[in-house]
Amino acid sequence: MPRWLGNCYVLCLLLITPALEAAKQETIPVDWQAAGEVVMSSGPGVRLIEMSDEVEVTQGNIVVKGDHAVFEYAADSGRLVRATIIGSPVNYRQQLEGDFSVVTGTSNTLIIYEDELTGETMIEMIGEATINSPDSSMNCAAILYNSSQNLIPSSTGPCGGSLISPAN
Repeated sequence: MPRWLGNCYVLCLLLITPALEAAKQETIPVDWQAAGEVVMSSGPGVRLIEMSDEVEVTQGNIVVKGDHAVFEYAADSGRLVRATIIGSPVNYRQQLEGDFSVVTGTSNTLIIYEDELTGETMIEMIGEATINSPDSSMNCAAILYNSSQNLIPSSTGPCGGSLISPAN
């Protein structure tokens, strides 16, 4: 194979792989259930679904439980833009990709949305927020968690936590 063709092949893979990952993420359904009332409404450019009482939201390896949830959909595309879950507390659980590790968290409000630039799933925990992963734990007034990368890009204090070093 000519060298330029091999380089083109690698470049094509680098360009296509993120697009395939984004397409794969969009096809994962958001399942929900609620013990209480479900109300649907629409406004300028948005459709809303509000649900109450023992709400559980599942998307792939993420499960969120709370007391009340609001789903916001883009009216033109039907795409889920944001899910806001409120509880006392809201409970978050995510099975990490590639192993059996679990990330858990709690907060008063939890907002799930897709980052506009990267397409990664972001979890915003607001009010008495805690997050526990296999290598760390943190509690803050608010925590922004990138669930695609298992990374906390920012938090609002006061904060505290602990880091766990892997065993040698």
